[in-house]
Amino acid sequence: SGQTTAAGLAQLPNWLSTHKPQILIIELGGNDGLQGLPLAHIQNNLTQMITLAQKDKLKILLLGMQLPPNYGPQYTQ
Repeated sequence: SGQTTAAGLAQLPNWLSTHKPQILIIELGGNDGLQGLPLAHIQNNLTQMITLAQKDKLKILLLGMQLPPNYGPQYTQ
């Protein structure tokens, strides 16, 4: 959908309070990667989302995203 980890992080607090889930599945980062955003930025956003979910005692499933190999092995690994 074009969502980045930054957009997911910005929307997560409202989404959690509105829907009150028991499980949170995070599958973001692919669009960040395609935009060439710094890995530290992506990791920080994902970590903050996990921390928010842990405060609500949610079960968390973090799914990986795979980028095209033309981004180079350092970035795609």
